[in-house]
Amino acid sequence: MVSPSLVPELDTPVVSSSTPPEIQPRIPEQRPFEIETLDQYRMGKIPLLVFISRESGLLPVQLPPEYAYCCLGLFFISDLNVDMDNTVIAISKTQRCERIRWRFTLNWAPGGEEGLWKNINEKSHPWWIDPVEKEAGPVKAFRDLSTLYFSFLPLDLLAGFKPSECFPRGWYCRNCGMLNAQRCFRHQICQSSMCKRKLDRGKATAIFDALICPIDSLQALRGPHHCLPIRDPIDSAPLSVGKIDSSWDNMMRNLTYQVNSGVRVHHVFTGNQGILQQDATVLLLKIQNDVILSRSDLHSPYFTWSTKLDRGSGDPVGQPEIPRLVFDIQDILLHYMQAYGEVNDANINHIMIQAWATPGSRRGAVFNAKSHVVTIICLGAEVVMNLVPKRGFAEIPIESAADHMEIDSERTLSATQLDGCSETLATAAVVVPDDRCQTGLNAANQPDPASLALGDGKAAGKGKGTGGKKSKQAPLELSVTLVHGDAIILEGDDFEYQIKRSGTTILLIGSYE
Repeated sequence: MVSPSLVPELDTPVVSSSTPPEIQPRIPEQRPFEIETLDQYRMGKIPLLVFISRESGLLPVQLPPEYAYCCLGLFFISDLNVDMDNTVIAISKTQRCERIRWRFTLNWAPGGEEGLWKNINEKSHPWWIDPVEKEAGPVKAFRDLSTLYFSFLPLDLLAGFKPSECFPRGWYCRNCGMLNAQRCFRHQICQSSMCKRKLDRGKATAIFDALICPIDSLQALRGPHHCLPIRDPIDSAPLSVGKIDSSWDNMMRNLTYQVNSGVRVHHVFTGNQGILQQDATVLLLKIQNDVILSRSDLHSPYFTWSTKLDRGSGDPVGQPEIPRLVFDIQDILLHYMQAYGEVNDANINHIMIQAWATPGSRRGAVFNAKSHVVTIICLGAEVVMNLVPKRGFAEIPIESAADHMEIDSERTLSATQLDGCSETLATAAVVVPDDRCQTGLNAANQPDPASLALGDGKAAGKGKGTGGKKSKQAPLELSVTLVHGDAIILEGDDFEYQIKRSGTTILLIGSYE
């Protein structure tokens, strides 16, 4: 460590530049703060944990380029010395200075390696000692700290990988000693060149099995209150959006939202019934096991894997880099589109698997479903997805929400032009729940929807004179809550979406590019 020593010049005659001034160097009375702190550690016999960067030039061993820093272990400061550097530096016309060099002698102390070494006998030597020097005998330690320090790394980096309990920020590789960030959703793959070479040279099956971490069951990802069946979906839509509720023989339901002319959103709803979620539960377990989901940005909560499929090849054997499971996912996505969404020209050649393990929200992404249908299946914890079509929603000015909802379920709003509005209404069938029809607000007491669409002043409450009511602003989003096994099918437009995450979830996204 180097410290400058300021030495003011005496009032002497000016000398020529060729003749260096005579300076009587001295050690400053006040030492730098860092030196004072280290000297207190020396006198108090307090150990130091020493880290060295690659650029320092003090590495005792040659390390691969992926190591930016390394920890040498615990040390005691046994001696502190100071000497003068002969280099003279001019600060100003009246001041010169020389440098002072502080030298510390460090003695290694065993301790902190017990939680890191596979072989506990290795603690008699620092890890960075050359193997030839290890054979010469144990290193004389200043003091044994093994009983005081189990590990000089935070203990959460040494804990087992249990993502459903606590998702880790990183982990320590006991094979090579590298500290890795947690880049994968359910796997821990060391990024050191030594482990990568072993992975390339070793048996692929055995090594891949060693990389797989414990996978979480559906029960581990959802609370007990989220496992109960649900009678109706928790969806909300603008008042102008029509809804058609269809059910199938297997008790699966499809709620079709007519967002705009030619723009539809299908919510395939399982009702959170286990019998309808069997395929989704199998996929949840297999994806965690067979597909390596990763993230490039450590600040992002999203882990992804995507591929473009060539349907013509058919057999996944011809594409060894694509897990066989992905083709099963493609078939299930197509089944949802054709059987429940009733999409005639269903086609998928691009699959993205996206997962997360923490709650939160994200807004601003887009599903490109204008030219080809996009299907999303939810696995795991429930997700709230807010959708906004690029073309927007059609708007109907009404007096109240009740006026809009209690309309005969067979009555259809025809496309027409609103008075004072440039947007065209989409054809939309309005479905009313049975219990709402029994409240006394029957269809006979409601304004004619055709008069609403035509802008009738009396029906819509927009007549001139006193007592006229202003039209209400429709909600800006179509909000759909997806439980395990539910799906959304988008068609007719590009949709901006917001995802509200409640826990650990995997989304399967199928599209055509």
